[in-house]
Amino acid sequence: MGGALRTRLRREQERRERSRIEGGLSRAVFRGFTEADGTPPWFVAETVRFRRTSTQPHHSTAEQCPEAVGAWVEELVEQGGFTGTVLVHVGFDGHAWLRCDRSRPGWARAVRDALGRWDLALLSSEGELLLVVSEEEYECVAFASTEAGRERRRAGKAS
Repeated sequence: MGGALRTRLRREQERRERSRIEGGLSRAVFRGFTEADGTPPWFVAETVRFRRTSTQPHHSTAEQCPEAVGAWVEELVEQGGFTGTVLVHVGFDGHAWLRCDRSRPGWARAVRDALGRWDLALLSSEGELLLVVSEEEYECVAFASTEAGRERRRAGKAS
């Protein structure tokens, strides 16, 4: 199959997926998709770091019931200092982020239901805070990072 045909097929699949996600979220939560050029340069490096088995999660739901995960994610976002809308990474070409209003309780569960999973990468609207939630076999774990924290770690390695 040629590269141009593969690209067209991928774009059509992403268009259908965007439509499905948009249809699965209420207007109270969904605020549109955002272009990929808003992705901070440190995002990929941090998500790769979080996937290493040597990286310990900052938070875990091991002591909570599965039904409370949505409230747990919302609490982590609040405690993390997120303001305004939250960007949820969906990874589509040109539309990498889903903008969500976090002002109403239940927004995290609505996003999870629309995406079909608890594996979420949440970025603050300013692009400075990152929260990655991963669904493991018996729990969800979360990793947090800030642009400033990444710079401090990098400076510490250079010393």
